[in-house]
Amino acid sequence: MGSKFAAGIATFVVFLFIFTIGGAFYTIDQTERGILTRNGAFVRVLDPGFGIKTPWIESITRISIQTLTVQWNNMEAYSHDQQPAHLKVSVTFRPKVSNLQGIFTNYGTIKTASDVVLSPNVNKQTKIVFGQYTSTKAIQDRGKLNTDVMEAIVGSVKYADLFDIDTVQVEDVSFAKSYMDAIDARMKAEVEVQKERQVLEREKVLAETKI
Repeated sequence: MGSKFAAGIATFVVFLFIFTIGGAFYTIDQTERGILTRNGAFVRVLDPGFGIKTPWIESITRISIQTLTVQWNNMEAYSHDQQPAHLKVSVTFRPKVSNLQGIFTNYGTIKTASDVVLSPNVNKQTKIVFGQYTSTKAIQDRGKLNTDVMEAIVGSVKYADLFDIDTVQVEDVSFAKSYMDAIDARMKAEVEVQKERQVLEREKVLAETKI
């Protein structure tokens, strides 16, 4: 009985030793950085590679530094001529590696930082810029709309120490079907007017030539 108990104790000690030693090693991938905390308090940012930490006392939180894309598929906004629209907007960004401590300390995760800071400001800046465009101009000049929205978002000081924004895309602008039908009809009418003018001009030239 005593020998079995001793053997059990020995097995537990070996297991505890292996578990403790195993918990002392860590590896950080190239696509991430590690946040080392000691008893819950920030210590430093860890670069990619193999390392050793103090078991039980120190912990590692991995933060991806890869490029991320966030989409808003049904953003409501009003054009300058007060036409309601639904926008599809995407923003591609990367967390600032130089300020991972601030991101971790203030927000905990990249997603939380994005939800708290990026999302509301993308909504705000996009709606402000879109409100400067008439509905027709927003449809016909999508390239400039993209540029203006991106400049407004990147220019917001709220992002300076959190993200590097790569691209902003206003992927789609949808107005009410009745309004789109009206625009389509108006454009067709304008085309027909242009055709009529060309016909009249041609007839005028022919008449003058005969004279």
